[in-house]
Amino acid sequence: MLNNRKLILFISFFVLFLTSTCRNIEAHPHIWIDTKIRFVFIHQSLSYIKLTYIFDEMYSVMICDQVDINNNDKFESSEIAKIKEMILKEIDGDNYFAHLKVNNNDIPVENIEFLTAFMDKEERLVLFLNIPCNIAATESNQTVAISIYDEKYYCEIVDPIEEMVFIKGANEIECSLSFQEDTKNAYYYDQFNPIFTIINFKKK
Repeated sequence: MLNNRKLILFISFFVLFLTSTCRNIEAHPHIWIDTKIRFVFIHQSLSYIKLTYIFDEMYSVMICDQVDINNNDKFESSEIAKIKEMILKEIDGDNYFAHLKVNNNDIPVENIEFLTAFMDKEERLVLFLNIPCNIAATESNQTVAISIYDEKYYCEIVDPIEEMVFIKGANEIECSLSFQEDTKNAYYYDQFNPIFTIINFKKK
């Protein structure tokens, strides 16, 4: 495992060297992130949205090499705090890649709760984040839409498929999920359209 990690680390730095020295190279993402979304209801309110960010193996090994001081492939509390400082500081100005709409109104993601970080069985860095919402169900539909993407396209973020979107605690409400492409707000020189995961909910 250690030899594989050293190889991946070498390749990562080599790729970064090439992309930084080749001026004519076309812009492209340097980090890949898989995502999961969980809408969590408490009683009749959407309490928070839990996000899971799963980073590609190369980036994960680079981060682990910097913070896993004892090389045990597990993050201690001090190491998790360092990951929080390293990563969240970089993406807080980008709304943590989360783009939120409530009843078709854009809502800036200014506060996010960092829960934890760990390496999965495939040696990928996994982050758990919470977006507080506290949106109560009413007699008519409440619509919450979220899309995860990097407007600068430094990170390629994979849109969650239906199997990677979950609803928890919705026993007291009616709700439905859908996905919609936003063709009016393309990003990165109008090359990509965001895909929104949409939940509609109301009182039973």
